[in-house]
Amino acid sequence: MKYILILTMLLVSGCSSDFDKTMEKAKRGDADAQFLVAVEYQYGFNMMAKDVVEASKWMRKSASQGFPEAQYLFGLSLANGDGIPKNYSEAIDWLTKAANQGNLVHQRTLGKVYAAGEITPKDHNLASYWLSSAAKQGDALSQHELAMSLEQLGDKVNAYYWWLIASAQGNEDAKNLLELAESMLDEKLVAEAQALATKCYESDYKDCEVK
Repeated sequence: MKYILILTMLLVSGCSSDFDKTMEKAKRGDADAQFLVAVEYQYGFNMMAKDVVEASKWMRKSASQGFPEAQYLFGLSLANGDGIPKNYSEAIDWLTKAANQGNLVHQRTLGKVYAAGEITPKDHNLASYWLSSAAKQGDALSQHELAMSLEQLGDKVNAYYWWLIASAQGNEDAKNLLELAESMLDEKLVAEAQALATKCYESDYKDCEVK
């Protein structure tokens, strides 16, 4: 949310003097200002020319001070080679630091990275861990992705459980897979999973016991 607000401010400001003030703060070590400067260079706001190299420099400075959005975007830049050489190991380090600060988008992204296995060895246990963290914040997409990861681990009961919850929130992919997932379980397991999923959903994810 904070990142969206920052981008909105940048889009409507359009003032070079504002950028100069922000740059002065960034040079004095302000992590928020460093992130703002990085974003301005990254996207060429305020009639500035895009400069992804300069953006990466300031993003690293902000990330090193623990600013979560900077850690996340810098991790993505390292993964994609955007203005800096690709470094998958360091990308995972920064994405993990961002995810550890609790943002569900960061957690979901890291979970999907481990599930995909493109920039790091595929690891459905780690994928499930991070997707679970996001899923328990009520994010239907993360719940669906978690179910996919659990299904890959052979945990059909818990996969069904999270597809039930994602489905209840209107996720169409979860709805499409729910009937198939249910057909692979006996009636007793289906009933248990349904009861637990209802308890989890109705408790606002405070009581999500999964067997």
